[in-house]
Order: sequence, then C-alpha cells, then structure tokens
Amino acid sequence: MEGHDIIVLKQRELKRLHVIHKALDEALKQAEAAEMLSLSDRQIRRIIKKARVVKEMRLKGIKSIEEANKFLASYLPLYNRKFAVNPKEKEDIHRDILSMRI
Repeated sequence: MEGHDIIVLKQRELKRLHVIHKALDEALKQAEAAEMLSLSDRQIRRIIKKARVVKEMRLKGIKSIEEANKFLASYLPLYNRKFAVNPKEKEDIHRDILSMRI
C-alpha cells in the first residue's frame, strides 16, 4: 500500500472518534457525547471546537503553520461571533488575586 498511511486504533479510541464526529456533525447532542465518553460538557465543547477548526483547515487545503496562522486570523472572529454567549450579569466579578487576603 505505497503512498498510504495506516492508522491503528483500539476499539475504545475508534468509539471515541465516532462519537466526536457525530457530535461535530450535530447528529448527537454535546451533552450526550460527553456522557458517552465520560467527559464534562466543557471538555467535549473544547474537543469539538478544535475539531471544527481542523476540519475547516483541511477543507481549505492548509498545510503549513504560516497558512494556518493566516487562516486563524480571519476564522476566529467569525467563530466567536457565531458561538459567543453574552453573560447573564454585566458586572465583572473577577478580583485581583494580589489584593486579596488569604
């Protein structure tokens, strides 16, 4: 099989890949995918976010770091507009850790 790479996956890894693809294609809810893979909702969201970016880069034929950086400069603002969620409260509750007494 000259010119082809062979990837060997364990059954568990193959299942994980299948679940992630189903969640990426929205055939499976992220919460369901997280439960099936014993992950938190946040973990599965991060995995799917990375998979979306990789999928977009493959579709564009990006093969170098320079091309990827150029692509990300235009892609991330669009991605953030599409998936951003406004906070429930407008007040910033972050505190400067250096000024806190412990």
